[in-house]
Amino acid sequence: MSDRPETSLTLEDVARLVGGVVHGDPAFPVPAACGLDGMQPGAMTFAENPRGVRAAEESLAGSLLAPAGTTSRLPTVQVGNPRLAFALLLEHFHPPRRAPQGVHCTATVHPTAVVAPDSHVGPCAVLGPEVQVGPGCEVHARAVLEARSQIGPGTRVLPGAFLGAGCQVGRDGLVGPLTSLAAGTVVGDDVEIGARCRLDRCTIETGCRLDNLVRIGEGAHVGPCAILVSQSYLGPGARLGRYAILAAQAMACAGVTVGEGAQVAGRARATTDLPPGQAAWAGDPAVPHREELRREARRGQALDLVRTLRRNR
Repeated sequence: MSDRPETSLTLEDVARLVGGVVHGDPAFPVPAACGLDGMQPGAMTFAENPRGVRAAEESLAGSLLAPAGTTSRLPTVQVGNPRLAFALLLEHFHPPRRAPQGVHCTATVHPTAVVAPDSHVGPCAVLGPEVQVGPGCEVHARAVLEARSQIGPGTRVLPGAFLGAGCQVGRDGLVGPLTSLAAGTVVGDDVEIGARCRLDRCTIETGCRLDNLVRIGEGAHVGPCAILVSQSYLGPGARLGRYAILAAQAMACAGVTVGEGAQVAGRARATTDLPPGQAAWAGDPAVPHREELRREARRGQALDLVRTLRRNR
């Protein structure tokens, strides 16, 4: 029987967890995972370049996640994406806490609602008629699920969230605190929605990520694995394609289609359809990023000209 903590690993365990290659003693212990700030002695950290490797070697770190080809005096697991591998490692050492099973005595559950036995319904939560809460779900304090709304297995609805009548949320999802989903909204599997978002009747497909304070208009459609960053806005009837991105405070106006893989930069406003591809769009109205850089340069030149004319009066 090992005397090390249940969550501790060896270098070989880490390589198996993150899909990496060991460089060093495979049995070298990895008791924890930490960033360079607040480093615990002997913990594993990550580096993405030689400068990061040097910083790790000068710290209390005991081992390292680093890109292929890295040379270090620390025992190392080499991976293609050290940052992603480090996130997986943190999840191992700090697994999410699960809420206790059962329905809290202060929750209001309609007699026709169906709640899986291993799910959690928190204090003052409200479940309306014909609501369905799947296995392993969590409905936290003061969340409201109106009539006929459904959440799939493993989905969490955080405190104060609101699901209107007939909403459907797939499996392994997250609805953030104080977020509101209007009646009839459909959300696919593995979708994370942040805090204080407002979704009118719309469709969110599988694998999407919505940051905090996102707003989506009625009839909008968000394709698989799309990302909407904080305070972005997708207008009524607009469409966001697969893998497309709306950056912080970006906007796609009503009826606009943002093609697959297109990226709308922060504070940009898409007023017409954007074609698919990995192109970045910026400005108001949104144009290709290079064109926006030229436009900004011309604005600067115009301001310089105005200042010169004023000085020469």
